[in-house]
Amino acid sequence: MKFYHFVPQADTQPASQLYRLDTDIFSIEADPVDRNSYRASAETATLGALTLARIHTSCAVIARKQDEFMNAAFKSYSLLYVIEGALLISHPLGTSTLEAGEFTLMDNSQPRTMLVKDWVTLFLVSIPHQVLQRYLPTPEVCVGLSMEAICDSDCRQEPVFAPLLAVWEKLKCGSLREFAPCLSAKFLKRVTRIYASHYSGLSSAACRRITEVKQAVEAQLCNPQLSVEYIANAMGVSSRYLRGLFHCSERISNLILRRRLEECASQLHNPVCQHDSIASIAQHFGFISPAHFSRAFRKQFGFTPRDFRKRNLLVQSNM
Repeated sequence: MKFYHFVPQADTQPASQLYRLDTDIFSIEADPVDRNSYRASAETATLGALTLARIHTSCAVIARKQDEFMNAAFKSYSLLYVIEGALLISHPLGTSTLEAGEFTLMDNSQPRTMLVKDWVTLFLVSIPHQVLQRYLPTPEVCVGLSMEAICDSDCRQEPVFAPLLAVWEKLKCGSLREFAPCLSAKFLKRVTRIYASHYSGLSSAACRRITEVKQAVEAQLCNPQLSVEYIANAMGVSSRYLRGLFHCSERISNLILRRRLEECASQLHNPVCQHDSIASIAQHFGFISPAHFSRAFRKQFGFTPRDFRKRNLLVQSNM
């Protein structure tokens, strides 16, 4: 086991000081909201082929760059589970919100940025791609989904991460090495049951289609013509077929609207864009009607676009 503290980077200005955390598993940078009161730490452990970390951080924007690989054999994924607090994750397929008791799968070959609004205690399980594929043949389909950590078909009705957290102190000491194959296999099988329950009735081909749709949405967010029909035509399938793929999750039309609103909010929050008009930002992300944009934005975030920008820029000016 190793215990780590975030340390200030020597090459940053005091007014915008970044903190860096380097572990055996990952390296991340944190930009605290209040650097004077910022607190963060991490512990790591191993469980056979799995590497584990328990991280606590107060309010900050945390960036993790993608891993670089010599070949596909070194690629890995991470399961992120929120023990306490909440977390917002921005990644190439969109934005994932994690509340306490929820988890998501992240592809470590892709960058991600995490927003901790207050504080969070996070449990991370890093899994080699070759190991994960034994349980999830197409893990890329699961990336970014916010999942409840309890499987309905599991008679134990406890969070899938509970057995590992229960023996965390033992894992840190390395005293459970002989049990690693059994513990890791049971853990990954329970994770698989949760995803299998979510995707019940879908073939591997359908799962790949879902990933393709999400990628198409991200690539075409600025296209005002983006719609279910537009994506269906581009993929050579019917819109009815695509809607059927998403019948157990967020509808495609809702996904498009949510991602456009999130990108607009990101621009409104960014001091670099403070001189861009709200109308131009909305139009850039495919909103033709300012009135429709304003109504949808307020419904999503609880503020008008103007109040949202004013509120966030004021917070940043007082930091």
